[in-house]
Amino acid sequence: MKTLIAFAFSLFCFNSVKTQAQSFCENPEAYIKVIGKKVSANPNTNEIFEFVETPPTFQDGLAGIYRFIESKTTLPTSKTKIAVQLTIEKNGKISAVNSDNNDLLTTKIKEILSTMPNWQAAAFGKTKVRSRLKLYLYFPLTS
Repeated sequence: MKTLIAFAFSLFCFNSVKTQAQSFCENPEAYIKVIGKKVSANPNTNEIFEFVETPPTFQDGLAGIYRFIESKTTLPTSKTKIAVQLTIEKNGKISAVNSDNNDLLTTKIKEILSTMPNWQAAAFGKTKVRSRLKLYLYFPLTS
């Protein structure tokens, strides 16, 4: 009897998961709020999104970011990891650079990143939106 009850329960759970997955595939827009805020139909919204359909990008990607930093300062000679958070506007301009660490190197990197050329802005469909991006920069040991 216990086996029959366990089988019936597992069948119910499987059908429930299958139904949820099918619902998601049929209408993914309804599930966007689970992983991030859904963008309003108004493209003039000033809300900052962390989860977007098309993330912001910089020309030449991460390599381009490192080249830009290297062109503005001497890279550290010790192994270093820096985490910064960028706010990228609809026009691709960086409006804020934040970090939990406020040592001299991080402060310098924040100043450099705030002068970067425009990025390709984040978007939901064809609507460009403000976004927040966490960027991890690693500087390996150099001699």
